[in-house]
Amino acid sequence: MGYSFPLQKIIERHINKYWITAGIKISCNHRREFYLLSGDSNDTNLKNYYKQYCRILTNVIREAKKSMYQNQIINSNSKIKTTWNIIKSVSDKMNIN
Repeated sequence: MGYSFPLQKIIERHINKYWITAGIKISCNHRREFYLLSGDSNDTNLKNYYKQYCRILTNVIREAKKSMYQNQIINSNSKIKTTWNIIKSVSDKMNIN
């Protein structure tokens, strides 16, 4: 019996983003709302506030990632191996984009 569309195996990739906290999720949602509001508006104050909000959120995300990586290294048995695994994971992500 032939099928028009053969079954394919789907591999789920679990990306560990432990650095995403509830506060970061809420802030990303607010950023999206500010983006939609600033796109429809000609208010320069709103656009400046959106840009400032994005800068602050970017810094918060950067610090959260840094903290996560530092905790991984501190809590590992083999610090060198953990460091290289982190470097490999980050550089693999950069090569995909």
